[in-house]
Amino acid sequence: MDIGLLSFYIRRRISQSKPLRYTLWIITALLSLIFINKVFRGGNVTVPSGDSSYQGISSSNRDLTNEEINTLIAGGNLLQKHELPKFRLAMPYLNNEVDEQNYEFTGDVLIRNDQYVRLTSLKKHQKSSFFSNSQVDLQSFVMEWNFALSGNGEVSSLHGDGMAVLFSEYKLDQGEMFGVNEYYKGFGIYVDTYRNGRSGIFPYVLASRNDGTQRYDNDNDGKANEISGCIARSLWNPSSGVVKARLVYIEDGYVSLDFDYKNEGVWTNCFTLQEVYLPEKFHVGFSAQTGDLSEIVDIFEARIYSLKDHDGNPVTEFQKLVDVMNDPSSPDKFEDVTEEYQLDDHTKRRRVVSQKKDGKQMRRTLKRLINAEKRIKKEAEQRRVERRAKRSEWWNSVKKWFYFMIAAVVCYMATIVYRVQKKNNIRRSKNQGLIV
Repeated sequence: MDIGLLSFYIRRRISQSKPLRYTLWIITALLSLIFINKVFRGGNVTVPSGDSSYQGISSSNRDLTNEEINTLIAGGNLLQKHELPKFRLAMPYLNNEVDEQNYEFTGDVLIRNDQYVRLTSLKKHQKSSFFSNSQVDLQSFVMEWNFALSGNGEVSSLHGDGMAVLFSEYKLDQGEMFGVNEYYKGFGIYVDTYRNGRSGIFPYVLASRNDGTQRYDNDNDGKANEISGCIARSLWNPSSGVVKARLVYIEDGYVSLDFDYKNEGVWTNCFTLQEVYLPEKFHVGFSAQTGDLSEIVDIFEARIYSLKDHDGNPVTEFQKLVDVMNDPSSPDKFEDVTEEYQLDDHTKRRRVVSQKKDGKQMRRTLKRLINAEKRIKKEAEQRRVERRAKRSEWWNSVKKWFYFMIAAVVCYMATIVYRVQKKNNIRRSKNQGLIV
């Protein structure tokens, strides 16, 4: 439609209708007030500055660190920990019929029977992966795996692209996200070793969820997909030749990842999240990819353990840890000790007896665990507030542009009204002059 004709039509209708002119003036005034109110008052959600629960939350000696919590869970004392053999990957790989049935290997995988499963080598443009043939069907579990990222040069040199550990409803075909299809349903841990557009230090480990529709933000190294993450420089060329990792998952949404970088039993937490839910059933998989640059990605071992209380019931919530520690009769309150006893006047013997642990220490640990639970919940709430703030900020920007466009249209209409009104005034003055 011709804008000039439309403008002429609007001016003509306005000049012929006094009520329409008044209506437009009223609308202009109202929209201007709304626009000024929205722009200058804003409305962004901000993190409260006066609430200590949102101020740089960190663990202290009053609560357990995330690593200590995971050690309590995965240590096998507080809870029962049972391995599921159908998800085991261990040496010797080719001689172990169970392992060969446990996983399906695709792509450029290289298997050395008593050494490693190599996903990528020092070659360009490789893709490989392996996924469990069975689905994990556990309410809560611990997964432990040993791996290594290595290659030429220091950690600051160029190499890539990285690897992924995936918990997907279905096995994934080859693709461009660390060697597999980026459209999956589930949870993923990405170890990115090549910087594309994102600033920061690499390798970088990030956690991500996908509902099957989200693309991987490769140009920004997964920034748009990231829930949480950590810098992990010590993953590159580990001093002991291997890095241990453990993922703890509890059905009520507790997910936590630790690394033992030097294979010395010293764990470092990468991320701990609340309200992150894995699929009810999923395949576990490993994948890796190289591009114009290359690196070696080796997987040495992988195991999955179920978590149950000492009555054999599945652990479904974090609170269960507190309940077990509060139970004075639970097996974790006792320990085996060796004592001497007198068999007769000339003979002494040793025996192993069960003895209750130091109650003071147990109470102290329980208190720290309760404080840690509160801290983790506050951290989860802080992340929710920050996500809402980001969404609100984006939405407010959209609204401001919308109101600006409305204001521009209204101003244009007001200009037309003014011009028509001025034209009518001139016409009336001329008519009056003729009458005189």
